[in-house]
Amino acid sequence: TDKPVSSHTAFAWFKFPTPSIVIPSRERREVGIDIEVPENAESGGYYHAIILSEDDKIEKGSGPTVGVAQEIGTLVLIKVPGLIRESGKVVEMIPQKGIFWSQPIKILTRFENTGNIHIKPTGLLEIYNMFGQKEEVLQVNSSFGNVLPGTIRRYENDWSPSKMFFVLPRIGRYKVMGLMTYGTPSVIQKIDPFYFWLIPYKFVLAVLGTIVGFSVLMYTLLKIYKRHVISQYHRR
Repeated sequence: TDKPVSSHTAFAWFKFPTPSIVIPSRERREVGIDIEVPENAESGGYYHAIILSEDDKIEKGSGPTVGVAQEIGTLVLIKVPGLIRESGKVVEMIPQKGIFWSQPIKILTRFENTGNIHIKPTGLLEIYNMFGQKEEVLQVNSSFGNVLPGTIRRYENDWSPSKMFFVLPRIGRYKVMGLMTYGTPSVIQKIDPFYFWLIPYKFVLAVLGTIVGFSVLMYTLLKIYKRHVISQYHRR
C-alpha cells in the first residue's frame, strides 16, 4: 500500500479546468476548481493558497516598456474527518527588549500549532505598573487568524501608555501577566510574569538638564552673594 499522506499542504489536490481565463473589463467570471482528496489522506487540517495573477505579456515597441504585475490570492482550508487533535503551545511571550527609552512598547508572542488541524488562539496581556495597578489589557491575535498545523505564528502587540495628569510621561518597571487560549473545549495556558522598564529618555534628560541648570544658577548666585557680603565687610 502507499504511504499515508502526512503533509498538511494540499497543493496536489487542486485541479484547475484551464491554465488561464480571459475576463473582459468590468466583468466577473466564476471558475470551478476540483479538490480531489486522496483516500489515504490522514485526518486533520490541510491548506493551499490560490493565487491569480495578470498575464504579464506586454507588447514591445521601439521604446522601453514598463509593466505592473498584480496578484490576488486566498487561503483554502480543508478538514479531513477522523481523529482530530487540537493542541498547541506558546513558544515565547516576551517584550521586544528589557528597557524601552520611548513608546510604543512592543510585546512579542509566538504560538506553535502542534496538532493536526488549524486553530485560532487568542490571549490577553495584563500590564501592571510598579505600584501593582493594572494599566492596560491587550488582546493577542485580535483578528482571530488561524495557525496552520506544524507552523509557528508570531503576534505583536503595541502599547502606548497615556501621560499622567495629561503632562507627565509614564516611567518605571512594569509587570505583564499573560495567557493564551485555543480549541474546543477551550485550553488555557498561563504564562509566567515578565517585566520591562519604561524610561522616556527625553523626559529624563530634560529633568536632569533642569536640575543641573538650577544647581549652576544657585551656585552662581551664592558666589555672587558671598562676594557681596565680603565687599560690604571691607567697606566698614
